[in-house]
Amino acid sequence: MKKDVSIIITFLLLFTTFTNTAGCNEKQVDTVSEVPHIRGPQAVSYKENQEISDETSEIVSDEVSEVTSDETSEITSGESENVTESSPAVSEQSDENSAAENIVSKPRIGYVAEEDGNIYYWKYNEDSFEKGGCGGFMQNPDTANEFVCLDPEGNEISLFKSARGNKFYLKDEGVYFETYDSTYHGMLDYFSMSEKIIGPVDENFRIMDMTDDGECVVYSNLSEIISRGKNVSVTLIERGEGDYIALHNGVVYYESGNDDFYNSGGAIKISCVNVDGTNRRDIYIDNDNLYPDSYEYVRHTVGQMYFGDEYIYFSYGGVSGSESFYQGGRIARVKYDGSGAEIIKNDGAGAEFSVNEDGTITEYMDPAPYKGMTDYYREDNNVYSIDRTNGERKLLLSGSDYAMVGIEPPNNTGVFNIYSEADSCYFIDYIEQIGDNVYALVHYGEKDESYSIGYRTGFRRVNSALLKKNLKTGNTEMLYQF
Repeated sequence: MKKDVSIIITFLLLFTTFTNTAGCNEKQVDTVSEVPHIRGPQAVSYKENQEISDETSEIVSDEVSEVTSDETSEITSGESENVTESSPAVSEQSDENSAAENIVSKPRIGYVAEEDGNIYYWKYNEDSFEKGGCGGFMQNPDTANEFVCLDPEGNEISLFKSARGNKFYLKDEGVYFETYDSTYHGMLDYFSMSEKIIGPVDENFRIMDMTDDGECVVYSNLSEIISRGKNVSVTLIERGEGDYIALHNGVVYYESGNDDFYNSGGAIKISCVNVDGTNRRDIYIDNDNLYPDSYEYVRHTVGQMYFGDEYIYFSYGGVSGSESFYQGGRIARVKYDGSGAEIIKNDGAGAEFSVNEDGTITEYMDPAPYKGMTDYYREDNNVYSIDRTNGERKLLLSGSDYAMVGIEPPNNTGVFNIYSEADSCYFIDYIEQIGDNVYALVHYGEKDESYSIGYRTGFRRVNSALLKKNLKTGNTEMLYQF
């Protein structure tokens, strides 16, 4: 059966390569191209050469549970008391079961996906990003972007076109994605080839992560955290004071201190809860103010969090200024059940660090502007990955790798520093590592005073490209540029 499907897919790929390229470019925003879905057995549901009508491409409201539903979102009072201290880990599917039950053997959320030799990504165009900026080039939310598949033979196939272009994940029934401005989350249904609203419909909810089995997705809007399970129901995990940190083994970790806690001098309060809303507990509370009362800062935040075998390691401190400078704080650790809390390094510790085998830590320079809980670390001209178990750094991209987008960056020059006096600069929108492959959306800009703001240097966007680097061979290639 699988062999027959492969034959069908191969035929459809060859057919659409020669017939549908122009048709995709002529479609309007929120319509899908006439290219068949090439993921698995759904390919046979494609109707060859049939024009997609306005009715099938119209965004429709999906029947989903509201976040405020008492049946699905209410957390029973007293649930945080008298609970077991350990939470069950999400079981991992075997390779055999994964192949039979879910085409996506390793579900993940990101900007690029690989599957069966195919590469999936949003293909941006000249109008997708602003012509210039200070600190980066903003994405235009109303520009139509193509969602494409690059097959093993190098054929780039447009699957659909939409005014979206942010994170997505693949499932058997469709492509799930979030809008740039997070006003809603959509799905391209493989069977009807239509784009649908799936929610959360509340503004500013972002896709944060997915459980290892791919059955539950966690969303957050910086104050509320919800999860959406396989049955499409919505579970409210935390309301009003749930600043998401991370998802690990089916447990959501978040900053739970409310305004009263921080206004009274509290430094940080960290809690966790299962994705189904059960077994909520506080695991770490620091009531000490890290800074003098006269010191102005934004409320404390977790800089990094790593999940070791026995301990959870994390940094926390204040972020201040219009460009979010980290002000120094503390590095601590705690066991998964909330016991054994210990401050490893006191006031003044950096947000970026790694844990050595002997339990000591190595600190790294905090980037500016600072953004917490990133999986990648930038220093000078290099980009490193961060191991979420111990914070270990691994070099992914160097200046010579992304120089093909613009020019070779000077040695010992922070090309990501917006305060640099250099005549050119690089901005990297995202980095994705999938196995031995690294994908990066890189922008190259040249200094332009018309985009400068105060002491912050402005740049005009000259070229942008999606790069792919193989870590085994060290070869870097450009998938497309705009």
